[in-house]
Amino acid sequence: MLVTMTDRELYRLGIIQRVFDRALLQLFMDDATGRLMHLRFCDSENAFDYMMATQQYIDNKRYRELGPAGLVSQRRGKPGNHQLNTAIRDQTLQFIRTRGRGMNPSAIWRILTTEYGVRISKETVRKMMITTGALRNRLGMTLMFTGHLKLMMI
Repeated sequence: MLVTMTDRELYRLGIIQRVFDRALLQLFMDDATGRLMHLRFCDSENAFDYMMATQQYIDNKRYRELGPAGLVSQRRGKPGNHQLNTAIRDQTLQFIRTRGRGMNPSAIWRILTTEYGVRISKETVRKMMITTGALRNRLGMTLMFTGHLKLMMI
């Protein structure tokens, strides 16, 4: 079985394997009282190893049942929680293409919220205008979105 893991998950796998081999200290502290709740022996004095090992108690059961595949994030490959509804996105894009030409993002946002009842942020409107090529800078050049926080003038 092929399992794809990130570097962080691979590092955690190594720590958990050392805990199971009784070669690494596993330390659990009670935040409210500061009392030691759980202790295992260790070959390392690294604080990062300790913090990663405390996360291990969550993964312990899945690791025993599924092996290394149990450490892989369950969220991988799923869509994010904060995606814009497709109906709202389509309505906003339609408005930008038809009535929104030549308007700034704040004006479009104001019309969308007051007349249409669409509840999105001004920055979302600005991003949609950039991706459609409807937003121009002061020199009249079209702004295009080329990547994460990079804008290119055409």
